[in-house]
Amino acid sequence: PKGLEIHFIVAACENMINGSAVHPGDVVKASNGKTIEMGFFESDIVQEEAKKLFTDYQELMKLGSDYGKFDREGKKMFIKKMESLMDRYKVFMKRFELSEDFQAKMTVEQLKTQLSQFGITPDQMFEQMNKTLIRMKDELDKTS
Repeated sequence: PKGLEIHFIVAACENMINGSAVHPGDVVKASNGKTIEMGFFESDIVQEEAKKLFTDYQELMKLGSDYGKFDREGKKMFIKKMESLMDRYKVFMKRFELSEDFQAKMTVEQLKTQLSQFGITPDQMFEQMNKTLIRMKDELDKTS
């Protein structure tokens, strides 16, 4: 239909981050000779960090299901890893907010819309996550 926009994602190759990695805003020449400006999500750096954040989050969630079985040091390590992940996620999201890329802006708006259904903003989400980690630390302090 008229006005329908379709996007495809094709995993054509794996590209490790190095000195020649493609960054958002880079202009590259396609095989047909046309020049293309790389968008936010086409950046090797953005893709690699998104993949790492997602993987690290999933691993911590699996690990967290056994949190009650951890000894004191294990709980401390888990909390530190969660804090580190949260900090990385905040930086990643700030990049989205500061980007001029249309897809990045849309991603931020989608997150805001989804969170608004629960009556919170992205900042409130991070604040709630931080409060949870503080409570977890406080519980550890009570048991020492």
